Amino acid sequence: MTVPNSPSPPTRPAGRASTGSALPEGREDDTCAVCIRFSASQRPRLCRPEPDRCGDGRPIWTERPLLLRRADGTFYLMGTSAHLDGLARWILSFAGDAEVESPPALRDRVRTSALEVLDQYDGDSEGTGPTWLRRDRR
Repeated sequence: MTVPNSPSPPTRPAGRASTGSALPEGREDDTCAVCIRFSASQRPRLCRPEPDRCGDGRPIWTERPLLLRRADGTFYLMGTSAHLDGLARWILSFAGDAEVESPPALRDRVRTSALEVLDQYDGDSEGTGPTWLRRDRR
């Protein structure tokens, strides 16, 4: 399907509280709408099955996500997830070819994880590491 304009994120499924109200078991409903933009170069990977569960066995998606291809070749993946940590790890596996459009909480998790990886490879404490890695990241 070709989509001419950037889609808006999907709405919550019916029956889900958008305020995070408590569930009968006392757990918080943290299911949220997700929209991720992928570069055109990721078409082969997006068109094959990806893991639907994380290492801890929890499902990444609440429902099967929708993949849309835009006229410029980029892709949008839209769905709902209650496992943002697992989804963030999956998004990081695309390196710079994926960008979280929403929700802000997922975008923050991806950013924080990417900075942790950068810090791991940022050279030694005396600042003799590669200069392209040293920059103000605040």
